[in-house]
Amino acid sequence: NNSNLISEIELLENKTQKIATGVELLLNIAPITIRILNDSSPTRYLILGHSSDELRATGGFVSSLWVVEFNKEKSIQTRYYDTVRVDDWDKLELYPQPPNALKTHMNAHVWLLRDVSWEPDFPTTANIASDMFYLGQNIKVDGVIGINQWVLVKLIESIGDITSPDGDVISSLNFLSKIEEGTDSYGRAYTDLILDGFIEKVLQTNVEDINFLISTGENLSELLNSKEITLYSADTQLQHLISTKGWDGRLKSTSGDYLFIIDSNVGWSKSDRNIQRETYYEVDLSKDPPRANLKLKYFNHSGAGSVACNPQWVNRGTNYNQLKNACYWNYWRVYTPNNSNLLSHTKIPIKDFSVASQVGFESAGVDSLNIESLYGRTVISGLTDIEAGKSQSINLVYDLPENILKIQENTIKYSLLIQKQSGVRKRATEIKILSPENYKIIASNQSYSLINENLIIFKLQITEDTLIDVVFEKTN
Repeated sequence: NNSNLISEIELLENKTQKIATGVELLLNIAPITIRILNDSSPTRYLILGHSSDELRATGGFVSSLWVVEFNKEKSIQTRYYDTVRVDDWDKLELYPQPPNALKTHMNAHVWLLRDVSWEPDFPTTANIASDMFYLGQNIKVDGVIGINQWVLVKLIESIGDITSPDGDVISSLNFLSKIEEGTDSYGRAYTDLILDGFIEKVLQTNVEDINFLISTGENLSELLNSKEITLYSADTQLQHLISTKGWDGRLKSTSGDYLFIIDSNVGWSKSDRNIQRETYYEVDLSKDPPRANLKLKYFNHSGAGSVACNPQWVNRGTNYNQLKNACYWNYWRVYTPNNSNLLSHTKIPIKDFSVASQVGFESAGVDSLNIESLYGRTVISGLTDIEAGKSQSINLVYDLPENILKIQENTIKYSLLIQKQSGVRKRATEIKILSPENYKIIASNQSYSLINENLIIFKLQITEDTLIDVVFEKTN
């Protein structure tokens, strides 16, 4: 019947799309792979294993490290490094000074490799990581790759179940719980044993199997586009290829409006998997200059019985489950267009039992908000703590620079680039745009709802960098 025929067409269409996605990824990645494997000398890439349960700007706290070496015989070798032991403590005076916020809110006296992912621009992170690794291990690397636990979850979907060091079956469904149990029992190196099992399974897989290629290509494409995998190469031509595909995790430039929300876990916990994030962004284009009203909402779904927030540095547990179900101390940053002008904000005072107040960097009761200019952006930041089972909202109102609008004779174009943070799988986002006075919307690259002739709304799940373009036309 017709319904069966429609279902079969939809299945075929879905399969065709998956094939197209897989093939496109393989075609895109081929020039990069060929350049690495055809290099006459061995090339080494440092892999930063981020824990997105302990979120940082470019993915998470670095809980694992590997060096992968490719050589002209087309062989691949991997070596694991303990993230706590990788730095050379006899050379600490040569290490870079920690970023101000890392020093203020975590009392970091020196910037170590495990905290390298503090900066939001991955090429910057990669260069600093390369320098730190050379200081610690006297090994030069040719590039850096950032991954997190969701990468292995997705890739196990492609290759099938693997065997744990204990002989248990690990699937994409139980991978996270197995990692948690193994880390509790064996420590940080357990992840390395898992990776060994993963590589062994890949080597046993028939890479000519079309289903394997399609599934792997589709999953890799999703991971690269969502910045769960980020790439950097010291080879400028190779880096150009990576950058043109959008896989380098850089802060992108734009002449229009810009929004990049970054959360960093500064509570010595692993509670980020329990944090629900929502963003509400309203732009009033009828004002001169345009005005933005941003609301960040956080829900901490950690279980009952969690250790309270204060003090910030308290031991939050002896096993992964306790560390995961905990208070959420969040150093948040909002990157906005350069020369944005903050008008009002939710005041969140520094707590008595925060690191900043106890060490003496800040006085208890002082507003934690800070404004600075970085990477050609105006950056607004602050510190919040959210008890298990609680929620919190942060509201910022600021004027945008006038030049974000492209004005022609009868039209006005508004563009908004929303960058997605590595390690945050999705952020529910609602965008409201109030049209310029005496203008109506005539085009948009994203689907929207028309609330009235002057107000449109976009409801999105931000899973990758997203551009919104809207064109308005004069009505008289």
